[in-house]
Amino acid sequence: MKILNLLLPILSESTVGKFLHITDIHYDPNYKAGSPVYCLLGKLHLGCCRPYNIPIEPYEKASKWGNFRCDTPFTFVNATLEWIRVNVPDIDFIIYTGDTVGHHDITQSITHNINAINDINELFKYYFNGIKVYSSIGNHDTYPIDQTQKSINKIFLNNFANNWSYWLNNSQTISKGGYYYSKLNENMYIVNLNSLLYDKINLFHLQEGEEQWEWFENTLETIKNENSYLWITNHICPFSSEARSTYTQKFISILSKYKDIIKYHFYGHVHQDTFTLLNYNNNIVGFCSIPSSLMLDKHEASFRIYKYERDNYDILDYDQYVSNLTETILQNKIIFYKSYSFNNEYDLNGVNLDNWIQLYENIKNNNITFNKYYHHYNPGINNTICDLNCKQNLLNSILPH
Repeated sequence: MKILNLLLPILSESTVGKFLHITDIHYDPNYKAGSPVYCLLGKLHLGCCRPYNIPIEPYEKASKWGNFRCDTPFTFVNATLEWIRVNVPDIDFIIYTGDTVGHHDITQSITHNINAINDINELFKYYFNGIKVYSSIGNHDTYPIDQTQKSINKIFLNNFANNWSYWLNNSQTISKGGYYYSKLNENMYIVNLNSLLYDKINLFHLQEGEEQWEWFENTLETIKNENSYLWITNHICPFSSEARSTYTQKFISILSKYKDIIKYHFYGHVHQDTFTLLNYNNNIVGFCSIPSSLMLDKHEASFRIYKYERDNYDILDYDQYVSNLTETILQNKIIFYKSYSFNNEYDLNGVNLDNWIQLYENIKNNNITFNKYYHHYNPGINNTICDLNCKQNLLNSILPH
């Protein structure tokens, strides 16, 4: 047992804080219990579980709590946030790394997507009154998906600026490009980027993308000159699907110059419990930590509770929570359980870049550690055996070349 694990229980409550990282809710306001889980639209990967869907075999009906093949119903999101408030009290703040809107792309509209975004923001306000939420824009949080057509994008940015003003004072940069910074304390910032501007599927190359780079570097330089530090929040991790290669290279080159003041990175998008090491000229200069999705995306829903040192914002450990949909349906109430804790599961002593690098080496060279990582990769699902090709693909996703 590491020394830090022995000390954590006796550290005073005033010293150790907790915060929530949640991502990829993919809420469907039109989800309907009793509607078909398998439908014609589902063959196009556009989702089912709506009352007008044309069913196909096998004729399975959606429960009111959700389904592994569909976007998330309001009942599940609402009950999850209430469960967190009741069962994980005294959360200091929340990091939400985006993708509120679901996958029913062809039936969406500007109004539909904005209403979905506003619904979830209202739930955060209701269940976590007085607790700050630091949000990111996901690639589904616009219309059409992945796109930033100038006039439509402005509508969404203004809506985000209005919503987030409840927690933040940076409405100018949010309405301009969807990015912002906020102070956690006198020596620590959160800096949020809008990766939608660098989505390779995005057909619109806006000036906002170049302006965000300039703002980002200027912000990091200011923080450095103050002898302060920062955390980065974002939706799409460099190297992951839909990350434009120029974005990946530009971002990592900036990280290499400021890696000494960047303590942590929070991302979403990929829906698995995973991480990515960011390599620049054969040096690891950063990482993406991803807690898996709240959406039941062929695996159980998941979120993460971090323990951190309030004085210096060093992250000490995290607990991973996972749903049990079968029991939730049987008992007609939301069921979550703690799946694992980072330090105990991986025999490490703190959540930081050095230990993410060590975890990668352990996953690569130790079958027991690899099997643990693979077991958690799709939360709550008994995975099939991962052969050598499967293992190499996973290792390549952690440390891309």
